[in-house]
Amino acid sequence: MLSLNYPIEIQLSAGCDLYSENASENFLYAAYQGEYILSFQGTSFQKAPDAPPWTELVIKVLSGDPGTTETAQRLLYDICPKFVHGLQEAGNPELEREEKPVAWLSSGLSPKHGHLQLVCHVSGFYPKPVWVMWMQGEQEQNSPQRSDCLPDADETWYLRATLDVEAGKEAGLACCVKHSSLGGQDITLYRVRGGGTTPAASLSRQLYLVWGQQPLTSQGQPLLCTRGEQPLAPRPATPPDLTHLDPQLLPSVECNHSFTMLQLLS
Repeated sequence: MLSLNYPIEIQLSAGCDLYSENASENFLYAAYQGEYILSFQGTSFQKAPDAPPWTELVIKVLSGDPGTTETAQRLLYDICPKFVHGLQEAGNPELEREEKPVAWLSSGLSPKHGHLQLVCHVSGFYPKPVWVMWMQGEQEQNSPQRSDCLPDADETWYLRATLDVEAGKEAGLACCVKHSSLGGQDITLYRVRGGGTTPAASLSRQLYLVWGQQPLTSQGQPLLCTRGEQPLAPRPATPPDLTHLDPQLLPSVECNHSFTMLQLLS
């Protein structure tokens, strides 16, 4: 007879891992009082190397019942793979879902005297992991404040990165956005000072150039920009010098993709 000290604790762990070409790895392990004692492998129960001697009696009883062995095989080799495969099929659209981010810039006065707050807004992206950084050329700015990623109503994500910068020294700064949906074509938003000769005018007219590396829309169509009915030339590989443009003309520039828009904020 098997003598046990009560209370007893028995733990079971069973499941399967699916691999390509319908291959799977199945497992069933049992533990007594926190110690591994047996497993089910192939078509039979197997004693663990360090299990107590009485485990052999337990295996004998389990193996003597054909229904127990058949149930274990059916659960591991039939039901489990089908169940996991069904979960995978149902979840694939969500696992493979990608939404491209939309980014824009804004600015305002900083609580710190003589400084501005530059804000890079990034929204509409999925999945959640994203890299957003203020850059000066190739150098990352070490002091931006990044908000938490917050959910939008459409189950995408939104965040903002705020940089406090001394007024008059914000030219040449850019916000860079990297996300898996962009396929390596990062979004870079360049801030260019435009219009006005006084500090007040320079604050009221801020020119932002939303620049991508590939002149295509998200649907793979060529990027088209117009001013009225006049098409603009395709963008070169690097941002142009826009400081000589009349800011009053910029609101009339329209593109067929929000990532590449000249916008004058007032």
